[in-house]
Amino acid sequence: MSPVRFRVLPPSSEKAQGPVAPQESPATSGAPAPAQSSTAYLNYATDAYPKKDKALPEKGQEGSIEPAFASSHKRRVPLRSKSVTIRPVVNPTGTVSYRVLGTIRPKTPQRKQFFLNMEDAVATQAAWESERVLNGAALRPKITRLTLAELAQAEAASEMLKGTGLTLLEAVRQVFRHALHTTPKAISKPLGEAHHEFVEERRPFVGTGHLENLRLAGVRFIDFVGADIPLHEVTTKQVMDWLKSKGQIKKRTWNTYRNDLFTFFEWCTVKPRRWLADNPVKGVPQYEILATLPERLEIDGARALMAYIETAHPDWCLFFALCLFAGIRPDMANGEIKKLAAAVGRDGAGKYFCNGVVHIAADIAKDKRSRQTLLPSNLVQWIERYPATPAAICPGDWPTYAAIREKFKIPHDGLRHTAISAFVSCHGSFADAAMQFGNSESMIRTHYFNRMTKVEAEAFYAIVPEACRNKMRSLQ
Repeated sequence: MSPVRFRVLPPSSEKAQGPVAPQESPATSGAPAPAQSSTAYLNYATDAYPKKDKALPEKGQEGSIEPAFASSHKRRVPLRSKSVTIRPVVNPTGTVSYRVLGTIRPKTPQRKQFFLNMEDAVATQAAWESERVLNGAALRPKITRLTLAELAQAEAASEMLKGTGLTLLEAVRQVFRHALHTTPKAISKPLGEAHHEFVEERRPFVGTGHLENLRLAGVRFIDFVGADIPLHEVTTKQVMDWLKSKGQIKKRTWNTYRNDLFTFFEWCTVKPRRWLADNPVKGVPQYEILATLPERLEIDGARALMAYIETAHPDWCLFFALCLFAGIRPDMANGEIKKLAAAVGRDGAGKYFCNGVVHIAADIAKDKRSRQTLLPSNLVQWIERYPATPAAICPGDWPTYAAIREKFKIPHDGLRHTAISAFVSCHGSFADAAMQFGNSESMIRTHYFNRMTKVEAEAFYAIVPEACRNKMRSLQ
C-alpha cells in the first residue's frame, strides 16, 4: 500500500479543514514524521477511507445524493457557499422523503425543504444550485405553478420573440384573436341580430335620446353593409366607407357616428359574448374639435324671428318663446321641451308654470337635477297670449322647424345660448345663472360672461307679442 502525501496548509481552523483521517505511526507506515513547518506534508494511507456502496439508509437515518453538477473541489476557500444536496430520509412510518439542503450565499442560513417525491426535490436542487453557482446574476428563482416542461417552453417562446417587439402575453393574445375568427360562434352571429340584442340590452341603462342615437347609427350602418354579414367580417374600411358616404358632414357629426358604432362593436368584444376578437372601429380616426364660444342670436335677429313666427306660424310662438327667453333645451325628440310638454299634458300647466317660474323637474332636466327658471316679464306676456298646452309647447313639426332654423340661421342650441347670455348680462350672477339654467358656474363664466351688453339685454327682454306692443303704443 503506497501512502498519499497531502500538503499542510497554513494554520486555519480545524473545523474548516474538514475531517482528518487517522494517522498511522511512522513505525507502521514507514513514512517520515511530518515536519513542523508551512511546507510539511502529512502522509495518509489510500485505504484510510474505506469504499462503501451507496444504499438507502436504514429507518430513521439519512443518506446523501450529490448533485451531478456539484463541484468536486474540496479546498477550503474563505466564505465559500455549500453545494445543495438531496438526502433521502426514511420516516418512522416507513415512507421515504427527500430533504434538500444547502447554503446558497455566504454568511446566510442554510435552506432546507422536504419533498415527498424525487422530481420536486431535484427541481428545487437545480434551482438552488444555479442560484448558488451564478450568485443570482443570471437566473432568478421564482415561485410558479408551471412544471419544468412548461417553464422550458416559456423560455423557448421568449427567446423566439426577441426582436419582434412582442411580449409573450401579446403573442398569445394575437393567437387567440386569430382563433376567434374561425369559431362557429363568431361566424354564426349576423350583424343585424347582434345589433338588435345590443339595443335591447342597453335599453334599461341609458337615456331615451342616447339609446335612439345608438339605434339609428347601427341601423344606418346595417343598411349600408347588410344585416346578414357575419360580425367578424366587418372591417375598418367598411366603417370608413360608410362615414364617407354621408358626404360633407360636420366634424362633430362624424365623431358622433363613429363613437356610437364603437360602443356597439366594443359591446360585442367583451364577456359574456366575445363574438369579436377586436373592435373594427378602433382604426377609424376622429376629429379633434377645439372648444369655441357658443353662437347666439343677435337682438335684431331675435326680434325678427319672433315677429315672423307670430305672423306665419303662431302655433310655434310658445315653443320659441320658452327656448329663447327661458333657455329650455329645444330637442323635440327626447329633450327638455318634449318632456315638459308631456308633463303638462299629464299633470296640467299649473303645476309647472307658477309663482313666476317654470319648474323643470328631475325627470325633465337633461342632467336629472330639478331647477326653477325665472320667467322674465316679456315671457309672461307670451304665455298669456299663447297658453301653455302640450301642442303649443312642442309642436313636433320637424320640417317647419328646419325651415325656420334655416331662414334665420339659428345655430345649434342658439336659442338657449342667447337666453343665458342675456341673463348673465342683466343680472351679473354666475351662481344664479348656473342654478336657473342647469349649468356649472365655471361653464357660465367661460362661455357666457360679457357675451352681451346690458343695453342689448334690456332690448332682448323687451321683445313682446304684437298685441302687447299695440297696447303699449295706445297707452303712450
